[in-house]
Amino acid sequence: MLNLLKIVVLSSCITAFSVNAADTETLDKTNNRLTEISGVMQSINEELNSQRSNIRALKSRIDADQKEDKAFRNSVLRELRQLRRQNETYER
Repeated sequence: MLNLLKIVVLSSCITAFSVNAADTETLDKTNNRLTEISGVMQSINEELNSQRSNIRALKSRIDADQKEDKAFRNSVLRELRQLRRQNETYER
């Protein structure tokens, strides 16, 4: 009877260990996946930061180009006005 009791206790310990081992394996897989996802998220965040930086640089360049364009247009308009005045003077 004592041997039977030992077998039952050992059997339940082995079963508990098997469940525990399966849980541990599942937790390890989950942790590995979370680590992988964390790495992917970090990579995405780095790429987003890089894209934001590029966008800021492009906006800056657009602003500078718009100022340059406006200055050029104003210059052309001044020259056109001067030419019209000169033309009016010659026509009189």
